[in-house]
Amino acid sequence: MANPYIPIVLSIIPKILSNLDRDPQSPTYGSFDRSHWLLKIRPFSSGTLQQGCLTLSLVYSHDFEGNVYYQNDYIKRWAVASIKFWQKILNKNGTVDEYFKREGSLPSTAFAACAVSEAYKLLKLDDASLLESLSVSADYLSRRPEEFAVNQETAAIFAIYNLYLLTRKDKFLDTVNRRIENLKRIQSQEGFFSEHAGADIGYSTVSLNYLALLYELTKRADIRQICERLVDFISHFVHPDGTLGGAYGSRNTEYFLPAGFEILSRENAVASSIIDKLLKNILRESYLNLAIDDRYLLHFMGPSFAKALSVYYPDKKIISLPYEKKSDTLLEKAGIYIVNRKKYLLIISLKKGGCYKLYAGSKLLMNDLGYKIIRGNRAYCSEFENDSEDYKISGAKVGIKKNFSKRNYLVMGPLYSSLVHLYAFIFRDSLWYFFRMLFIKKHKRSGYSLSRTFILKEDKIVIEDAVCVDSPAQLVKCNNQSIKVIAPSKFFQLSELEDKFVPFSKFIKESCRVKTEIDLNDLSVKTYAEG
Repeated sequence: MANPYIPIVLSIIPKILSNLDRDPQSPTYGSFDRSHWLLKIRPFSSGTLQQGCLTLSLVYSHDFEGNVYYQNDYIKRWAVASIKFWQKILNKNGTVDEYFKREGSLPSTAFAACAVSEAYKLLKLDDASLLESLSVSADYLSRRPEEFAVNQETAAIFAIYNLYLLTRKDKFLDTVNRRIENLKRIQSQEGFFSEHAGADIGYSTVSLNYLALLYELTKRADIRQICERLVDFISHFVHPDGTLGGAYGSRNTEYFLPAGFEILSRENAVASSIIDKLLKNILRESYLNLAIDDRYLLHFMGPSFAKALSVYYPDKKIISLPYEKKSDTLLEKAGIYIVNRKKYLLIISLKKGGCYKLYAGSKLLMNDLGYKIIRGNRAYCSEFENDSEDYKISGAKVGIKKNFSKRNYLVMGPLYSSLVHLYAFIFRDSLWYFFRMLFIKKHKRSGYSLSRTFILKEDKIVIEDAVCVDSPAQLVKCNNQSIKVIAPSKFFQLSELEDKFVPFSKFIKESCRVKTEIDLNDLSVKTYAEG
Protein backbone atom coordinates (compact mmCIF):
# COMPACT_ATOMS: atom_id res chain seq x y z
CA MET A 1 0.00 0.00 0.00
CA ALA A 2 1.36 3.46 -0.90
CA ASN A 3 1.97 5.78 2.03
CA PRO A 4 -1.50 7.31 2.58
CA TYR A 5 -0.10 10.38 4.33
CA ILE A 6 1.74 11.62 1.23
CA PRO A 7 -1.27 13.31 -0.47
CA ILE A 8 -2.40 14.77 2.86
CA VAL A 9 0.96 16.29 3.73
CA LEU A 10 1.64 17.52 0.20
CA SER A 11 -1.74 19.27 0.25
CA ILE A 12 -1.11 21.14 3.50
CA ILE A 13 2.47 22.40 2.99
CA PRO A 14 1.44 25.18 0.54
CA LYS A 15 -1.21 26.32 3.04
CA ILE A 16 1.37 26.36 5.82
CA LEU A 17 3.86 28.31 3.70
CA SER A 18 1.19 30.84 2.73
CA ASN A 19 0.83 31.66 6.42
CA LEU A 20 4.57 32.32 6.79
CA ASP A 21 6.23 35.70 6.36
CA ARG A 22 8.98 34.70 3.90
CA ASP A 23 10.45 38.19 3.35
CA PRO A 24 13.98 38.23 4.87
CA GLN A 25 13.91 42.04 5.19
CA SER A 26 10.60 42.06 7.05
CA PRO A 27 10.69 42.72 10.82
CA THR A 28 8.26 39.78 11.17
CA TYR A 29 10.27 37.40 8.97
CA GLY A 30 9.50 33.88 10.22
CA SER A 31 6.08 34.65 11.74
CA PHE A 32 3.33 32.14 10.94
CA ASP A 33 0.60 34.51 12.12
CA ARG A 34 -0.81 35.92 8.86
CA SER A 35 -3.32 38.02 10.83
CA HIS A 36 -0.35 39.81 12.40
CA TRP A 37 2.30 40.19 9.72
CA LEU A 38 0.06 40.64 6.65
CA LEU A 39 -3.51 41.54 7.60
CA LYS A 40 -2.45 43.79 10.51
CA ILE A 41 -5.53 42.86 12.57
CA ARG A 42 -3.66 41.30 15.50
CA PRO A 43 -1.18 43.45 17.46
CA PHE A 44 1.18 40.53 18.17
CA SER A 45 2.11 37.17 16.67
CA SER A 46 0.58 34.08 18.30
CA GLY A 47 3.27 31.73 19.59
CA THR A 48 1.11 28.65 19.03
CA LEU A 49 1.36 29.07 15.26
CA GLN A 50 5.16 28.79 15.30
CA GLN A 51 4.70 25.01 15.37
CA GLY A 52 4.74 25.30 11.60
CA CYS A 53 8.55 25.20 11.91
CA LEU A 54 8.32 21.51 12.81
CA THR A 55 6.13 20.58 9.84
CA LEU A 56 8.64 22.26 7.52
CA SER A 57 11.56 20.54 9.27
CA LEU A 58 9.91 17.14 8.89
CA VAL A 59 9.31 17.46 5.15
CA TYR A 60 12.81 18.93 4.73
CA SER A 61 14.38 15.95 6.52
CA HIS A 62 12.34 13.05 5.16
CA ASP A 63 12.45 11.92 1.53
CA PHE A 64 9.29 10.51 0.00
CA GLU A 65 7.64 10.33 -3.40
CA GLY A 66 6.70 13.76 -4.72
CA ASN A 67 8.49 15.62 -1.90
CA VAL A 68 9.83 18.73 -3.65
CA TYR A 69 10.64 20.16 -0.20
CA TYR A 70 13.26 17.55 0.71
CA GLN A 71 16.68 19.12 1.40
CA ASN A 72 15.48 22.34 -0.23
CA ASP A 73 17.50 25.36 0.95
CA TYR A 74 14.46 27.64 1.02
CA ILE A 75 12.58 25.26 3.31
CA LYS A 76 15.49 25.07 5.74
CA ARG A 77 15.96 28.85 5.74
CA TRP A 78 12.27 29.40 6.40
CA ALA A 79 12.18 26.78 9.14
CA VAL A 80 15.17 28.38 10.86
CA ALA A 81 13.61 31.83 10.45
CA SER A 82 10.44 30.61 12.16
CA ILE A 83 12.47 29.16 15.04
CA LYS A 84 14.32 32.45 15.47
CA PHE A 85 11.03 34.35 15.35
CA TRP A 86 9.76 32.12 18.18
CA GLN A 87 12.84 33.20 20.13
CA LYS A 88 12.09 36.84 19.29
CA ILE A 89 8.54 36.72 20.70
CA LEU A 90 9.48 34.69 23.79
CA ASN A 91 8.62 36.44 27.06
CA LYS A 92 11.35 36.78 29.69
CA ASN A 93 9.83 33.98 31.78
CA GLY A 94 9.98 31.52 28.86
CA THR A 95 6.33 31.76 27.81
CA VAL A 96 4.73 32.80 24.54
CA ASP A 97 1.35 34.43 24.01
CA GLU A 98 -1.57 32.86 22.18
CA TYR A 99 -4.71 35.00 22.20
CA PHE A 100 -3.70 38.13 24.13
CA LYS A 101 -0.46 40.05 24.50
CA ARG A 102 1.50 39.16 27.65
CA GLU A 103 -0.94 36.41 28.69
CA GLY A 104 1.88 33.84 28.98
CA SER A 105 -0.21 30.92 27.73
CA LEU A 106 0.76 27.56 29.23
CA PRO A 107 -0.57 25.45 26.33
CA SER A 108 0.96 27.75 23.72
CA THR A 109 4.29 27.61 25.55
CA ALA A 110 4.25 23.80 25.83
CA PHE A 111 3.29 23.06 22.23
CA ALA A 112 5.62 25.70 20.76
CA ALA A 113 8.55 24.42 22.86
CA CYS A 114 7.82 20.89 21.61
CA ALA A 115 7.90 21.98 17.98
CA VAL A 116 10.94 24.25 18.23
CA SER A 117 13.05 21.74 20.18
CA GLU A 118 12.15 18.92 17.79
CA ALA A 119 12.85 21.10 14.73
CA TYR A 120 16.17 22.11 16.29
CA LYS A 121 17.13 18.43 16.46
CA LEU A 122 15.91 17.57 12.96
CA LEU A 123 17.79 20.47 11.35
CA LYS A 124 20.93 19.64 13.38
CA LEU A 125 21.29 23.23 14.56
CA ASP A 126 24.09 24.39 16.84
CA ASP A 127 23.04 27.68 18.40
CA ALA A 128 23.83 28.45 22.04
CA SER A 129 21.40 31.36 22.14
CA LEU A 130 18.49 29.19 20.93
CA LEU A 131 19.37 26.48 23.44
CA GLU A 132 19.33 29.05 26.23
CA SER A 133 15.89 30.27 25.16
CA LEU A 134 14.58 26.71 24.99
CA SER A 135 16.02 26.02 28.45
CA VAL A 136 14.22 29.05 29.89
CA SER A 137 10.96 27.76 28.36
CA ALA A 138 11.60 24.25 29.72
CA ASP A 139 12.31 25.71 33.18
CA TYR A 140 8.94 27.45 33.10
CA LEU A 141 7.16 24.24 32.04
CA SER A 142 8.98 22.35 34.80
CA ARG A 143 7.40 24.66 37.36
CA ARG A 144 3.86 24.42 35.97
CA PRO A 145 2.39 20.89 36.02
CA GLU A 146 -1.05 20.60 34.43
CA GLU A 147 -3.79 18.13 35.41
CA PHE A 148 -6.96 19.87 34.19
CA ALA A 149 -6.09 19.52 30.48
CA VAL A 150 -3.56 16.69 30.41
CA ASN A 151 -2.82 16.95 26.68
CA GLN A 152 -0.86 20.09 27.61
CA GLU A 153 1.01 18.17 30.29
CA THR A 154 2.11 15.44 27.87
CA ALA A 155 3.37 18.09 25.44
CA ALA A 156 5.28 19.81 28.24
CA ILE A 157 6.91 16.53 29.31
CA PHE A 158 8.03 15.82 25.75
CA ALA A 159 9.47 19.34 25.40
CA ILE A 160 11.37 19.01 28.68
CA TYR A 161 12.77 15.62 27.63
CA ASN A 162 13.99 17.16 24.35
CA LEU A 163 15.86 19.76 26.38
CA TYR A 164 17.47 16.97 28.37
CA LEU A 165 18.66 15.38 25.11
CA LEU A 166 19.98 18.72 23.88
CA THR A 167 21.66 19.89 27.10
CA ARG A 168 22.14 16.70 29.14
CA LYS A 169 21.09 18.60 32.26
CA ASP A 170 19.92 16.15 34.91
CA LYS A 171 17.30 18.58 36.22
CA PHE A 172 15.28 18.11 33.04
CA LEU A 173 15.46 14.31 33.23
CA ASP A 174 14.47 14.40 36.92
CA THR A 175 11.44 16.53 36.03
CA VAL A 176 10.40 14.12 33.26
CA ASN A 177 10.68 11.09 35.56
CA ARG A 178 8.65 12.82 38.26
CA ARG A 179 5.93 13.91 35.83
CA ILE A 180 5.69 10.45 34.24
CA GLU A 181 5.09 8.98 37.68
CA ASN A 182 2.34 11.53 38.18
CA LEU A 183 0.75 10.56 34.85
CA LYS A 184 0.56 6.97 36.09
CA ARG A 185 -1.24 8.23 39.19
CA ILE A 186 -3.81 10.38 37.40
CA GLN A 187 -4.57 8.08 34.48
CA SER A 188 -8.10 6.75 34.93
CA GLN A 189 -8.67 3.03 35.42
CA GLU A 190 -10.46 3.18 32.06
CA GLY A 191 -7.35 4.61 30.41
CA PHE A 192 -8.21 8.26 29.75
CA PHE A 193 -6.74 11.45 31.19
CA SER A 194 -8.77 14.40 32.41
CA GLU A 195 -9.75 17.01 29.86
CA HIS A 196 -11.78 19.73 31.58
CA ALA A 197 -12.79 17.27 34.31
CA GLY A 198 -13.95 14.58 31.90
CA ALA A 199 -12.94 12.27 29.08
CA ASP A 200 -12.51 13.75 25.60
CA ILE A 201 -11.69 11.69 22.54
CA GLY A 202 -9.93 14.14 20.21
CA TYR A 203 -7.72 15.48 22.98
CA SER A 204 -6.95 11.90 24.05
CA THR A 205 -5.26 11.48 20.66
CA VAL A 206 -3.19 14.61 21.41
CA SER A 207 -1.97 13.08 24.67
CA LEU A 208 -1.26 9.83 22.85
CA ASN A 209 0.68 11.74 20.18
CA TYR A 210 3.22 13.19 22.63
CA LEU A 211 3.40 10.11 24.83
CA ALA A 212 4.16 7.96 21.80
CA LEU A 213 6.84 10.42 20.67
CA LEU A 214 8.35 10.11 24.14
CA TYR A 215 8.17 6.32 23.96
CA GLU A 216 9.87 6.40 20.56
CA LEU A 217 12.83 8.21 22.15
CA THR A 218 13.04 6.34 25.46
CA LYS A 219 11.58 2.86 24.80
CA ARG A 220 10.44 2.88 28.43
CA ALA A 221 8.03 0.05 29.22
CA ASP A 222 5.98 2.17 31.63
CA ILE A 223 5.34 4.83 28.97
CA ARG A 224 4.31 2.11 26.54
CA GLN A 225 1.82 0.78 29.11
CA ILE A 226 0.34 4.26 29.58
CA CYS A 227 -0.06 4.53 25.80
CA GLU A 228 -1.66 1.11 25.45
CA ARG A 229 -4.26 1.85 28.12
CA LEU A 230 -5.08 5.12 26.38
CA VAL A 231 -5.33 3.37 22.99
CA ASP A 232 -7.75 0.82 24.43
CA PHE A 233 -9.93 3.65 25.73
CA ILE A 234 -9.93 5.51 22.41
CA SER A 235 -10.84 2.33 20.54
CA HIS A 236 -14.38 2.44 22.00
CA PHE A 237 -15.11 5.63 20.08
CA VAL A 238 -14.18 4.70 16.54
CA HIS A 239 -17.47 4.81 14.65
CA PRO A 240 -18.60 2.54 11.79
CA ASP A 241 -18.06 5.34 9.24
CA GLY A 242 -14.46 5.91 10.32
CA THR A 243 -15.05 9.06 12.35
CA LEU A 244 -13.96 9.45 15.96
CA GLY A 245 -15.40 11.18 19.00
CA GLY A 246 -18.16 13.72 19.37
CA ALA A 247 -20.17 15.84 21.78
CA TYR A 248 -20.46 12.92 24.20
CA GLY A 249 -16.86 13.75 25.18
CA SER A 250 -16.01 16.49 27.67
CA ARG A 251 -14.66 18.86 25.00
CA ASN A 252 -16.86 17.83 22.04
CA THR A 253 -13.94 17.07 19.69
CA GLU A 254 -14.05 14.83 16.60
CA TYR A 255 -10.54 15.20 15.14
CA PHE A 256 -7.52 12.93 15.64
CA LEU A 257 -3.73 13.14 15.57
CA PRO A 258 -2.29 10.13 13.71
CA ALA A 259 1.38 10.02 14.75
CA GLY A 260 0.79 8.31 18.09
CA PHE A 261 -1.12 5.46 16.48
CA GLU A 262 1.48 5.06 13.73
CA ILE A 263 4.40 4.92 16.18
CA LEU A 264 2.62 2.27 18.25
CA SER A 265 1.26 0.28 15.28
CA ARG A 266 4.38 -1.87 15.02
CA GLU A 267 3.71 -3.29 18.47
CA ASN A 268 0.00 -2.76 19.11
CA ALA A 269 -2.75 -4.25 16.93
CA VAL A 270 -5.44 -2.00 18.44
CA ALA A 271 -3.50 1.13 17.44
CA SER A 272 -2.99 -0.37 13.97
CA SER A 273 -6.68 -1.08 13.56
CA ILE A 274 -7.76 2.36 14.77
CA ILE A 275 -5.52 4.29 12.39
CA ASP A 276 -6.39 1.98 9.50
CA LYS A 277 -10.10 2.74 9.96
CA LEU A 278 -9.62 6.48 10.49
CA LEU A 279 -7.42 6.86 7.41
CA LYS A 280 -9.94 5.10 5.18
CA ASN A 281 -12.46 7.77 6.14
CA ILE A 282 -10.33 10.87 5.60
CA LEU A 283 -8.98 9.54 2.30
CA ARG A 284 -12.45 9.20 0.82
CA GLU A 285 -12.89 10.91 -2.55
CA SER A 286 -13.38 14.68 -2.21
CA TYR A 287 -12.50 14.62 1.49
CA LEU A 288 -8.78 14.94 2.14
CA ASN A 289 -9.00 16.21 5.69
CA LEU A 290 -9.65 19.67 4.25
CA ALA A 291 -12.01 20.61 7.06
CA ILE A 292 -9.12 21.41 9.41
CA ASP A 293 -8.60 25.18 9.53
CA ASP A 294 -5.24 26.87 8.97
CA ARG A 295 -4.72 27.53 12.66
CA TYR A 296 -4.81 23.85 13.56
CA LEU A 297 -2.74 22.85 10.54
CA LEU A 298 -0.07 25.15 11.99
CA HIS A 299 -0.83 23.87 15.49
CA PHE A 300 -0.38 20.18 16.36
CA MET A 301 -2.20 18.79 13.28
CA GLY A 302 0.43 19.54 10.65
CA PRO A 303 3.39 18.20 12.65
CA SER A 304 1.48 15.04 13.58
CA PHE A 305 0.51 14.18 9.99
CA ALA A 306 4.05 14.89 8.77
CA LYS A 307 5.49 12.72 11.54
CA ALA A 308 3.01 9.93 10.77
CA LEU A 309 4.18 10.01 7.15
CA SER A 310 7.79 9.50 8.24
CA VAL A 311 7.00 6.50 10.51
CA TYR A 312 4.21 4.94 8.44
CA TYR A 313 4.11 1.16 8.90
CA PRO A 314 2.30 -0.64 6.04
CA ASP A 315 2.30 -4.18 7.49
CA LYS A 316 -0.32 -3.54 10.11
CA LYS A 317 -2.09 -6.32 11.98
CA ILE A 318 -5.82 -5.55 11.80
CA ILE A 319 -8.21 -6.83 14.47
CA SER A 320 -11.86 -6.12 15.30
CA LEU A 321 -12.62 -2.86 17.06
CA PRO A 322 -15.34 -2.47 19.72
CA TYR A 323 -17.92 -1.07 17.26
CA GLU A 324 -17.76 -4.42 15.41
CA LYS A 325 -18.64 -6.41 18.53
CA LYS A 326 -22.29 -6.57 19.60
CA SER A 327 -22.12 -5.83 23.31
CA ASP A 328 -22.96 -3.02 25.72
CA THR A 329 -20.20 -1.17 27.55
CA LEU A 330 -20.46 1.12 30.57
CA LEU A 331 -17.44 3.36 31.06
CA GLU A 332 -18.41 4.57 34.50
CA LYS A 333 -15.48 6.93 35.14
CA ALA A 334 -15.87 8.56 31.74
CA GLY A 335 -19.65 8.70 32.19
CA ILE A 336 -20.34 7.13 28.79
CA TYR A 337 -22.64 4.21 27.96
CA ILE A 338 -22.22 2.40 24.63
CA VAL A 339 -25.08 0.26 23.31
CA ASN A 340 -23.98 -1.91 20.39
CA ARG A 341 -26.76 -3.96 18.80
CA LYS A 342 -27.27 -5.71 15.47
CA LYS A 343 -28.91 -2.69 13.84
CA TYR A 344 -27.31 0.24 15.62
CA LEU A 345 -24.51 1.73 17.69
CA LEU A 346 -25.60 4.25 20.32
CA ILE A 347 -23.13 6.26 22.42
CA ILE A 348 -24.70 8.15 25.35
CA SER A 349 -23.07 10.71 27.64
CA LEU A 350 -24.36 10.07 31.14
CA LYS A 351 -22.69 13.24 32.45
CA LYS A 352 -24.05 15.62 29.82
CA GLY A 353 -27.79 15.06 30.12
CA GLY A 354 -27.92 12.09 27.75
CA CYS A 355 -26.56 13.75 24.62
CA TYR A 356 -25.90 10.96 22.15
CA LYS A 357 -24.63 9.84 18.77
CA LEU A 358 -26.51 7.10 16.90
CA TYR A 359 -25.32 5.00 13.95
CA ALA A 360 -27.42 2.64 11.84
CA GLY A 361 -25.08 0.35 9.96
CA SER A 362 -22.21 2.52 8.76
CA LYS A 363 -24.26 5.72 8.56
CA LEU A 364 -24.75 8.46 11.13
CA LEU A 365 -28.45 8.65 11.95
CA MET A 366 -28.74 11.07 14.87
CA ASN A 367 -26.46 13.52 16.67
CA ASP A 368 -28.29 14.98 19.65
CA LEU A 369 -26.84 17.53 22.07
CA GLY A 370 -29.91 17.93 24.27
CA TYR A 371 -31.64 21.29 24.73
CA LYS A 372 -31.12 25.00 25.13
CA ILE A 373 -33.56 27.20 27.00
CA ILE A 374 -33.56 30.77 25.70
CA ARG A 375 -34.93 33.44 28.03
CA GLY A 376 -34.36 36.98 26.83
CA ASN A 377 -30.66 37.27 26.01
CA ARG A 378 -29.74 34.40 28.33
CA ALA A 379 -29.10 30.79 27.35
CA TYR A 380 -29.28 27.68 29.52
CA CYS A 381 -27.85 24.40 28.22
CA SER A 382 -28.27 20.77 29.21
CA GLU A 383 -24.94 19.71 27.70
CA PHE A 384 -22.59 20.84 30.48
CA GLU A 385 -21.29 18.12 32.76
CA ASN A 386 -22.91 17.48 36.11
CA ASP A 387 -20.82 17.72 39.26
CA SER A 388 -22.20 14.26 40.02
CA GLU A 389 -24.00 11.90 37.67
CA ASP A 390 -27.67 11.11 38.21
CA TYR A 391 -28.51 8.16 36.00
CA LYS A 392 -29.93 4.66 36.17
CA ILE A 393 -29.43 1.78 33.74
CA SER A 394 -32.04 -0.91 34.10
CA GLY A 395 -32.27 -3.54 31.38
CA ALA A 396 -33.55 -1.85 28.23
CA LYS A 397 -33.99 1.53 29.92
CA VAL A 398 -31.51 4.31 30.61
CA GLY A 399 -32.73 7.22 32.73
CA ILE A 400 -30.80 10.47 33.21
CA LYS A 401 -31.61 13.62 35.18
CA LYS A 402 -29.85 16.91 34.59
CA ASN A 403 -30.05 20.57 35.58
CA PHE A 404 -29.50 23.15 32.87
CA SER A 405 -26.43 25.39 33.22
CA LYS A 406 -26.34 29.07 32.37
CA ARG A 407 -23.99 29.70 29.48
CA ASN A 408 -24.37 32.63 27.09
CA TYR A 409 -22.82 32.92 23.66
CA LEU A 410 -19.51 34.76 23.92
CA VAL A 411 -19.19 37.67 21.49
CA MET A 412 -15.97 39.69 21.51
CA GLY A 413 -17.01 43.35 21.36
CA PRO A 414 -14.65 46.37 21.52
CA LEU A 415 -15.17 47.09 25.24
CA TYR A 416 -14.82 43.45 26.26
CA SER A 417 -11.70 43.05 24.12
CA SER A 418 -10.11 46.18 25.61
CA LEU A 419 -10.77 44.98 29.17
CA VAL A 420 -9.27 41.55 28.46
CA HIS A 421 -6.16 43.09 26.91
CA LEU A 422 -5.82 45.41 29.90
CA TYR A 423 -6.16 42.46 32.31
CA ALA A 424 -3.49 40.56 30.38
CA PHE A 425 -1.14 43.56 30.49
CA ILE A 426 -1.52 44.00 34.27
CA PHE A 427 -1.73 40.41 35.51
CA ARG A 428 0.28 38.71 32.72
CA ASP A 429 0.33 34.91 32.91
CA SER A 430 -2.68 34.67 35.24
CA LEU A 431 -5.01 35.45 32.31
CA TRP A 432 -5.20 31.84 31.12
CA TYR A 433 -6.28 30.64 34.57
CA PHE A 434 -8.80 33.48 34.84
CA PHE A 435 -10.41 32.39 31.57
CA ARG A 436 -10.40 28.77 32.67
CA MET A 437 -12.35 29.62 35.79
CA LEU A 438 -14.72 32.00 34.00
CA PHE A 439 -15.58 30.02 30.87
CA ILE A 440 -14.66 26.40 31.58
CA LYS A 441 -14.82 25.45 35.24
CA LYS A 442 -17.74 27.57 36.42
CA HIS A 443 -21.15 26.35 35.24
CA LYS A 444 -23.88 28.16 37.09
CA ARG A 445 -26.68 25.65 37.49
CA SER A 446 -30.28 26.81 37.11
CA GLY A 447 -33.64 25.59 38.36
CA TYR A 448 -34.47 24.30 34.89
CA SER A 449 -34.27 20.53 34.63
CA LEU A 450 -34.24 17.73 32.07
CA SER A 451 -35.23 14.11 32.61
CA ARG A 452 -34.34 11.88 29.65
CA THR A 453 -35.23 8.21 29.27
CA PHE A 454 -33.97 5.89 26.53
CA ILE A 455 -36.10 2.83 25.79
CA LEU A 456 -33.92 0.47 23.78
CA LYS A 457 -35.32 -2.21 21.50
CA GLU A 458 -33.72 -4.24 18.72
CA ASP A 459 -35.38 -2.33 15.89
CA LYS A 460 -36.57 0.83 17.63
CA ILE A 461 -35.33 3.47 20.07
CA VAL A 462 -37.70 5.73 21.97
CA ILE A 463 -36.38 8.80 23.80
CA GLU A 464 -38.72 10.47 26.28
CA ASP A 465 -37.73 13.92 27.55
CA ALA A 466 -39.37 16.00 30.28
CA VAL A 467 -38.22 19.61 30.60
CA CYS A 468 -39.33 21.77 33.54
CA VAL A 469 -38.89 25.55 33.81
CA ASP A 470 -39.83 28.04 36.53
CA SER A 471 -40.74 30.81 34.08
CA PRO A 472 -41.85 31.01 30.42
CA ALA A 473 -39.01 30.44 27.95
CA GLN A 474 -38.15 29.17 24.47
CA LEU A 475 -37.11 25.51 24.37
CA VAL A 476 -34.77 24.53 21.52
CA LYS A 477 -33.55 21.03 20.65
CA CYS A 478 -29.86 20.99 19.64
CA ASN A 479 -27.79 18.89 17.26
CA ASN A 480 -23.98 18.77 17.48
CA GLN A 481 -23.37 22.55 17.38
CA SER A 482 -22.31 23.34 20.93
CA ILE A 483 -22.22 26.65 22.75
CA LYS A 484 -18.88 25.61 24.27
CA VAL A 485 -15.81 27.66 23.38
CA ILE A 486 -13.53 24.81 22.27
CA ALA A 487 -11.47 25.91 19.26
CA PRO A 488 -11.00 22.50 17.56
CA SER A 489 -14.50 21.18 18.24
CA LYS A 490 -16.47 22.32 15.19
CA PHE A 491 -14.56 21.01 12.19
CA PHE A 492 -16.97 19.91 9.49
CA GLN A 493 -17.56 16.18 8.97
CA LEU A 494 -19.22 14.73 5.86
CA SER A 495 -21.40 12.66 8.18
CA GLU A 496 -23.17 15.87 9.24
CA LEU A 497 -25.01 15.73 5.91
CA GLU A 498 -26.45 12.33 6.85
CA ASP A 499 -27.83 13.43 10.23
CA LYS A 500 -31.61 12.95 10.48
CA PHE A 501 -31.82 15.30 13.46
CA VAL A 502 -35.25 16.99 13.59
CA PRO A 503 -35.07 20.69 14.61
CA PHE A 504 -37.48 21.59 17.36
CA SER A 505 -38.37 24.90 18.99
CA LYS A 506 -41.31 25.59 21.28
CA PHE A 507 -42.34 28.30 23.75
CA ILE A 508 -43.17 26.67 27.07
CA LYS A 509 -44.62 28.04 30.30
CA GLU A 510 -43.91 25.38 32.92
CA SER A 511 -43.05 22.02 31.38
CA CYS A 512 -42.82 20.16 28.13
CA ARG A 513 -42.64 16.51 27.15
CA VAL A 514 -40.86 15.56 23.95
CA LYS A 515 -40.93 12.06 22.54
CA THR A 516 -38.57 10.94 19.77
CA GLU A 517 -39.15 7.64 17.99
CA ILE A 518 -36.36 6.21 15.84
CA ASP A 519 -37.25 3.27 13.62
CA LEU A 520 -34.18 1.20 12.75
CA ASN A 521 -36.01 -0.62 9.93
CA ASP A 522 -36.87 2.32 7.69
CA LEU A 523 -34.47 4.79 9.45
CA SER A 524 -37.29 7.26 10.09
CA VAL A 525 -37.30 9.75 12.97
CA LYS A 526 -40.48 11.21 14.44
CA THR A 527 -40.74 13.83 17.19
CA TYR A 528 -43.83 14.65 19.25
CA ALA A 529 -44.19 17.41 21.85
CA GLU A 530 -46.85 18.37 24.35
CA GLY A 531 -47.04 20.95 27.09
